[in-house]
Amino acid sequence: MTDQHATRSTIEEIGARVLRSRWFFGLGSVAIVGLLALATWPWWFNRFVLTATTRVVEISSSSSALRVHDIGVKLPNGEIRVFGARADDLPPELAALATAFVSVRLVVSTAILQSISLPSGAELFVRTTSDGGTDIGVLNDGSISLALYGSIERIDENGQRTTLANVERATAWEIRQAETSSPARLVLPPVDAPIALYNQPIGDFYFRPPRTAGDDPRTFQSEILKGELKLLDTGTKIELQPRELILLEGGSRFLSRLEVIDRVIAVDVSGEANRISIGPPRPGSPLHLDRDVTPSVLSYLVGQHELKLLWGVALALLGMLWKARLWALKYGK
Repeated sequence: MTDQHATRSTIEEIGARVLRSRWFFGLGSVAIVGLLALATWPWWFNRFVLTATTRVVEISSSSSALRVHDIGVKLPNGEIRVFGARADDLPPELAALATAFVSVRLVVSTAILQSISLPSGAELFVRTTSDGGTDIGVLNDGSISLALYGSIERIDENGQRTTLANVERATAWEIRQAETSSPARLVLPPVDAPIALYNQPIGDFYFRPPRTAGDDPRTFQSEILKGELKLLDTGTKIELQPRELILLEGGSRFLSRLEVIDRVIAVDVSGEANRISIGPPRPGSPLHLDRDVTPSVLSYLVGQHELKLLWGVALALLGMLWKARLWALKYGK
């Protein structure tokens, strides 16, 4: 009995020495420093979903193959404007319009926006006009397909109409850019049916009109009306204010929906980003925005539901070790 008591006392004495030792204190300090580092170090693979309405959106295609988006929207009997189109793509019925590049105002008895084609590297911008119409532009081999039939009239600079053709069977006009640095544009009157694209891999997107390569990015303005950014790994939801800039660095993007409806453009984008920031630009270069909302590594780990049990066990063990240390400090006194 005496031997058992002595053995127990020896074990308690050893345990107390260990818990009172400097290395145990150092281990706790390392654990605290590690938690602080995890709380400040940004997570590098952030899944997000962005939903927004805007007046302007620009996207660049990153698909490995040509994506043809069927639109099939019949246009109302109003003025259609085309700017910067390649003359080689004119249908025979409109050969009279052939110049170095085609810019024209037309009134067509029946016109249908058939499709928008985006090969890899093509750029598309869509914006709403002040009268509720839609301005669609393409760059880098992107194209807009327009079907025309019936009476086709041209409006000159004085507002006078001249009949170009009466087409009995629909003819297609593939509108592509004539100049490398300038998009081909199709400006449509207000339409009742939505103009929509779905499921397009994209390289990037902006809520602003196209800019030249030399423009200062700090002068960019957002045309966003409202939106919400959701970070999927942490469950964080961030409301975007009108004209607020958003910058997603690294990762990949996927355009789930781009829809022109009720005189605004609805956009749904998902993907991953290494860094996420919103707000006005910060001074200096490279471009960063004022509010960095990139989750920390700790925020990411806490947000993982499958790790919550592990976090609970770890916290329980830390609590037990702390109580044991308090006991050790009192032991033998």
